[in-house]
Amino acid sequence: MSKKRILLAIGGGLTALLIVAFATGTLSFRFHVSSHSPELAAEVGEEFASIAFVQGDGAGSLDLLSEDLADEFSIDEIDAAIAAMHPDGKPDVVKAVEFERLNGYGGMGIYLEGTAGDRTYYYRLLMDGSSFSGYSVSGFWRAPSPYPNPQAREQLR
Repeated sequence: MSKKRILLAIGGGLTALLIVAFATGTLSFRFHVSSHSPELAAEVGEEFASIAFVQGDGAGSLDLLSEDLADEFSIDEIDAAIAAMHPDGKPDVVKAVEFERLNGYGGMGIYLEGTAGDRTYYYRLLMDGSSFSGYSVSGFWRAPSPYPNPQAREQLR
């Protein structure tokens, strides 16, 4: 079958342009596959929260922060943010309980709960990375009650 017949049979237009481009090697596609491990992200998140929130050691948690976050804020500013999050005391222990897939973002959300006696602390961490590159914390927040919209999250095993 001639090239002309192939193009006419396919319908011409953009389809024909794509076939010609593939045939001549002038068009290529690049696929990016992002693989996430909620368990790995949760492990890094728990380590960060244990150092930063339980121990109150912003400097000690620096290696677990994303490069952008570490570059944007000084250790004193990170320590001040952690202290401001805990005016009523710190947790004795933290545990990652849920994760959220963030479509279109190169990372995921990790939700943690901390406890101290009968008090519960609620945290959300934004984790950059993948199962291949590893994870780092690019944002951290504390809420006075559980975070809303639990249907968007999944339980960690």
